[in-house]
Amino acid sequence: MVDVTLMSYFLTVASKPKLTNSDEVKEAVRCLKFSKALDPTGIPNRALKYLHKRAVSPPAQIFNAILLTHRLPTAWKRARVIFIPKSEKDPVLL
Repeated sequence: MVDVTLMSYFLTVASKPKLTNSDEVKEAVRCLKFSKALDPTGIPNRALKYLHKRAVSPPAQIFNAILLTHRLPTAWKRARVIFIPKSEKDPVLL
């Protein structure tokens, strides 16, 4: 029974993902909050908001390639997490 279920799952054609476009990326960038923090590239959100539409096309192509290949760039899988305890909490107890 399990073998049949697995076999039918693997033989089922996956639906094509809904791809993005430059307008959707531009809208997502427009919704970013201004922040003093920089992303790993060093580009502030304020600068991203003023990108020309032609500059938004490559990120849309990258996102679509990720959706189609199901592969995320290794660098995007890393994060730097900084622990900042509240001043009234004892950091030893956390």
